[in-house]
Amino acid sequence: MVTSKAPFADNDTVCKSGDQATLTASESVNWYATEQSSTILATGVTFTPTVTGATTYWMGGTGAQATQHTTMKSSFAGGWQANSQVYGNKMMVVQDLTIDAVTLHPEGGTVTINLVQSDGTTVVHTKSFGSTSGQQEFTLGWSVTPGTYYLNCVGTSGNLWVDNTLDGSDYTVPGVITVERNCYNDWSAPYGDVYVASTNYGNFLNLKVSVGTSCDRVPVEVKVDGTHTGCGVTSVENVSSDIASIFPNPSKDQFSIVLSESAVVTLFTVDGEMLSTFPARTGITNFGAGLSAGVYFVQVSSASSNTALKIMKQ
Repeated sequence: MVTSKAPFADNDTVCKSGDQATLTASESVNWYATEQSSTILATGVTFTPTVTGATTYWMGGTGAQATQHTTMKSSFAGGWQANSQVYGNKMMVVQDLTIDAVTLHPEGGTVTINLVQSDGTTVVHTKSFGSTSGQQEFTLGWSVTPGTYYLNCVGTSGNLWVDNTLDGSDYTVPGVITVERNCYNDWSAPYGDVYVASTNYGNFLNLKVSVGTSCDRVPVEVKVDGTHTGCGVTSVENVSSDIASIFPNPSKDQFSIVLSESAVVTLFTVDGEMLSTFPARTGITNFGAGLSAGVYFVQVSSASSNTALKIMKQ
C-alpha cells in the first residue's frame, strides 16, 4: 500500500508593501507564481518572496512528475490553406492523460481547438486563441479519460494549413494514445456529425500529452496588514536587536532564546492568535519543541524594550 498526502504551508502576513514574507511548507516543494505556471520560483521548505501587496503563490510536490510524450508529425510535408471547420483527427486514449499543447499553422484570426466525443460533435473541451500567420503552438491543459475522440478546429475564423501527405502508420504511444495517420472530413454543417476518413493527414503537429502522478498545486497567501501582531514594534526591534536573539531559526526541534535582561516572552501564530506566554531570565531559555511546522511571532517585552521576532518551525 502507498500512502500520500499533499504538502501544506501556513499563510503569512507582512506589515507593509516591500516587506519579505516567509512561507514554510511541510516538505520540500516547488514554488510557483500561478497555478498553471511552468516556471519554478524556488525549491525548498521555505520561500521568502518580497511582496508589494496581497499575493497568492502556489506550491507543488517535487516527487515523481508526469511524463510528457510528443506524437504526430513534427512538421508539414506539403498541402494548402483550407476551411478550418472541415477536418478532425481521430484519437484513441488508453489511460488518463493531459493534452498539454498542439501546433497549428493558421493564417491569423481566432483559432478554436475542440476535443469532441466519438460522435464528432459533443464537445468535451474547447479553447480559443488569437493567432498570427504562421506555425505556432497552442497550450491546452485538458484532462482526458480513456475513450475515442476527435481533435478539430470547428469555430476557427480563418483557414488552417492542411497537410495532404500521410505517414506510413498511425501515431502510437504504447499504453497511452493512438492517433490515426489520416484525418476525417465533413464538408457540411454541423461539422463532424458525418465524419468520413480522408486521404489527407490534417491540421495538427506535435501533439503533447502527459501521463503520471503529478500532485495538484496548493495555494499559499501573503497578506499585507499594518495592524498585524509585531508590526507596531518593528522600529523598536530595529534599534534593540541586541535585547533578544533566537537560534536555530528555522528549527526542526526546539528554539533557544538568548536575553540580555529578564523579559516576558509571548508566542503568536501568523494570524495573531496567542499560543503561550512565559517569563524568561537573562541568558538562554529553550521553548517551542511541541510547535507544528509553520511561521510564528515571538514578542519579547522587558523593562526597556518591546521586540518582535519571526521564527520558522520545520
